[in-house]
Amino acid sequence: MPLSATRLKRRPPTWRDYWSGQIILWGLVFIGPAFIFYGYYADQRDRPSLQWPKVSGVVMRCDQMYHSGRHAYYNIAANYTYVINDRRYVGNQITLWNRDLHGGGGRTSAFVAAHPVRSAVDVYYDPLHPENAVLIPGPDEAGNHLDIQCGGVALVGGWFMAVMFRRRLADLKATLQSAEARAHERGPTKAAGLPQGFASYEPGDKRKLNVFPDKECLMEVLGHKGAPLQEWKPEDRVIDATGCEYRLVKEPGKKSYDLDPTGETWSYERLLDAAEADARLLKKDPGTLRRRLDDVAAEDRMAVLMKCIDDQPVGPRWVMAGLFLFLALFFLAVMFGAGAIFVWLQNHLFQK
Repeated sequence: MPLSATRLKRRPPTWRDYWSGQIILWGLVFIGPAFIFYGYYADQRDRPSLQWPKVSGVVMRCDQMYHSGRHAYYNIAANYTYVINDRRYVGNQITLWNRDLHGGGGRTSAFVAAHPVRSAVDVYYDPLHPENAVLIPGPDEAGNHLDIQCGGVALVGGWFMAVMFRRRLADLKATLQSAEARAHERGPTKAAGLPQGFASYEPGDKRKLNVFPDKECLMEVLGHKGAPLQEWKPEDRVIDATGCEYRLVKEPGKKSYDLDPTGETWSYERLLDAAEADARLLKKDPGTLRRRLDDVAAEDRMAVLMKCIDDQPVGPRWVMAGLFLFLALFFLAVMFGAGAIFVWLQNHLFQK
């Protein structure tokens, strides 16, 4: 179930917020160097082709192709033949960094006009791998320089933001450590609950429980201040801190949901059973919830249990590792894909 913005703003900060902030912090630090590295890497990768020997070849095909869609573009379908050491080769690369010269129509149409079928053409080939050949040698000077320049801007801006963000994280860490110390001094009987809280129960989902700190937050999720954040199912229920159960009703012509009492009452034991099932799904010890309620007065257990559910993470332990892996793959994509993106932008925005 999606979380509302109000809930994220109103709930107390957690260690999950701190570690998420650390991931963002390191992302800001490395995004600029990733662009700079890719620009330099692409330039060094393609520059040796300027020293390749050339041989005369013949154009066999050179057609301009149009690809429609949301991001329409042109490209060249080209074939050319060349002979090296009495062996005939067929090439189709135009450049190393843009093998089919995809981009704006003006650039591709000019290339087609300059390379009619059966015309002679200079072919530059790798002497160690003659099958690797191009018609235009060298790197993408403009694109690589743009990568490096954007990386420099991102480096300065990212590091500045990281310094500011680091201070906030330090304050957040101190706040969390202080809150833990106070909670330890108070002991389990003084645990804060959610006396105005509500829990949603969605039996059709893997994780069945979610908690909202007050009715205003719940009403926002149900669509009373805009569009509802999800479509609720007929079997979904909402339970308040006293255990009263409500079904979710959408009147004809309305986008929002209203609460309709069912007359049923949940005990904290029933809510605890569902919470323990969610804890097992999150790879957490379900016994922890029960132990936190041992020394809590009976009339406070429902509210305290909702607080415990609200403190549960949004996913299993491997979610954090998965997030780190995603960021690593993202930076690799930036390094090896940023050049292609900038080439596309240049061709579409400046050379049409």
